[in-house]
Amino acid sequence: MKVVRLEVENFMRLNAVDVSPDPDTAVVQITGGNAVGKTSILTAIWAALQVRGAKVSDPIRHGEHEASVRLDLGDIVVTRKWKGDATNLTVTSAEGARFNSPQQMLDSLVGRLSFDPLAFASADGKKQRQMLLEVIDLGGVDLDALEVERQGYFDERTEVGRETKRLTALRDSIPEPPAGTPFEPVDVAEVAQRLERASEGERDLGRLREEWDHLQCEKEQIALREAEIIRTVPMLQNQATAAADLRTTLATARDVNERVEQGKALRKAKSDLLLASQQHGSLTRKIEDVDRRKRDALAAANLPDAGGSVLGITADGVTLDGVPFSQASGAQRLKASVAIAMAANPNLRVLRVADGSLLDKANMAVLEQMAAEKDYQVWCEVVADEDKGVGIHIVDGGVAS
Repeated sequence: MKVVRLEVENFMRLNAVDVSPDPDTAVVQITGGNAVGKTSILTAIWAALQVRGAKVSDPIRHGEHEASVRLDLGDIVVTRKWKGDATNLTVTSAEGARFNSPQQMLDSLVGRLSFDPLAFASADGKKQRQMLLEVIDLGGVDLDALEVERQGYFDERTEVGRETKRLTALRDSIPEPPAGTPFEPVDVAEVAQRLERASEGERDLGRLREEWDHLQCEKEQIALREAEIIRTVPMLQNQATAAADLRTTLATARDVNERVEQGKALRKAKSDLLLASQQHGSLTRKIEDVDRRKRDALAAANLPDAGGSVLGITADGVTLDGVPFSQASGAQRLKASVAIAMAANPNLRVLRVADGSLLDKANMAVLEQMAAEKDYQVWCEVVADEDKGVGIHIVDGGVAS
């Protein structure tokens, strides 16, 4: 469907306009000077259909009380009227039959008529990405939400990565303790207490030996002490041996304890490193999963053919053949933008170009060729103070006679 006839009364800057574009003309040029009503012609089409972004806040021409737009699309006729703050819509078939739910019917027919290919081509990367995402179907996948989720994983993985590097450096800075180093440190206080007790026995043994020597001199006392000494000496000898061992333990306790702490630090560093490495790997897998979901969503989105180039979406914008959209040639950008606009409007084959004055002769020819090949009708606004016999010339809110 295309615009067969457009009738406008008292809409915005227009007073009375009746336009029937040539059916063989692919690009309908709306010419005229500034502030004469060119934009009002294009806006009238989109306001009648009430597509997204086309709602007009002040549709009635100043000084008038009501406005109307009648849009003949061949198969259907759309009529929208405004009076005060109220609006009324009727949609009829070519035979005159009315549709009971006219706006619902239009919503099912109209895609993104407000998608202006020239505005898309000149927008920055972020804006292009936003505009493109509005006209493609991602099956309910929110790329921005996925990007936020991915960034969260990425930031968390970065912190874990720093901790992994720190723990790796810590582990590598701790030498491996000698074989046989115990896991627990020596309790110096407890060993000292045992040594004190053993030392007392050692001193008692010395005294007993002195007494033994004395008893040897005093034969008469040997018999009295002999049995007791015999009983006591083995125990005291054991204490003396224990005292020697405990002195050795105390002498080596600091070194042993250093090796124990060293072993503990190494085991903890290894354990922390293993945990951090596992966490780093888990976050990497999550990032890869988000990237996969983004790739799958974009692959399933069935991005439109971009005039012979391959269209892509990144976190920062839109690409053509793998390079940023802005780095493509002017012809490539125009072809891609027009192709996207066409893909967004497969049923009502009408496009809008609000600033056609930016198109040079070559690019206007590209636009006309694409519209003709794909059987589209492009309504293009061009600033021209004089009527040069091209398109529809607007003067003071009406069509020049």
